[in-house]
Amino acid sequence: TKYFTEAIAYAEKITDDDFRFMSFGNIAVVLARAGRVDESTTLAEKITDDDFRPYPFSLIAQALAQTGKIDEAITIAEKITDDDYRSFAFAAIVQALAQAGKIDEAIAYAEKITDDDSKSSAFIAIAQALTRAGKTDEATKYFTEAIAYAEKITDDDFRFMSFGNIAVVLARAGRVDESTTLAEKITDDDFRPYPFSLIAQALAQTGKIDEAITIAEKITDDDYRSFAFAAIVQALAQAGKIDEAIAYAEKITDDDSKSSA
Repeated sequence: TKYFTEAIAYAEKITDDDFRFMSFGNIAVVLARAGRVDESTTLAEKITDDDFRPYPFSLIAQALAQTGKIDEAITIAEKITDDDYRSFAFAAIVQALAQAGKIDEAIAYAEKITDDDSKSSAFIAIAQALTRAGKTDEATKYFTEAIAYAEKITDDDFRFMSFGNIAVVLARAGRVDESTTLAEKITDDDFRPYPFSLIAQALAQTGKIDEAITIAEKITDDDYRSFAFAAIVQALAQAGKIDEAIAYAEKITDDDSKSSA
């Protein structure tokens, strides 16, 4: 608290409006992420230039949504003037509503999102909630929409990241074929290891060990490949195939994964 107070005090001394508002915004974001939402909001309200207000308020809305204060989050999100930041805030609200089982409300707020990346993440949250509720057919609709919006993302890095996130959710939902099909669209090796490690884990956990091994051996990142092999070792050990389990454990280079294997 002492150093937050000092940081604000020094920021208030900055004579250039743009730099002062930028500093207020940065401090407000740190406060919001620390769960100090009231202080964050008070500080962000001192930013009178609309160019600098959307960023901190989008994070404040996210923090409120994540702590269950959804009505307050909505009030703030609806005042954000920038489309992308407002979309980011609404995506956080959709995720909170979906996790609370309020699917209809989540869908309504997802429709307010104009940014493709945020819309994709919102639809994924809805698909997850429907999967948990056993509504597989409805979940399929929102998985499909999430992928469709992800495919519209023009920035390669963000598109591949979105594909990876959706692929992971699909794998965890047991929809491994769809997950693999989507992950194959990721052509950048920086983004492929994460989803494929989870796909390998999902395959191993459902007894498809040979398929899991095939995928794991293609993973280029040591840590993610180790994670996949650890899941394979666990599946082999549970199946009583101890010699094979030991052989694959020897392929693991990451200490944490090796320990769990």
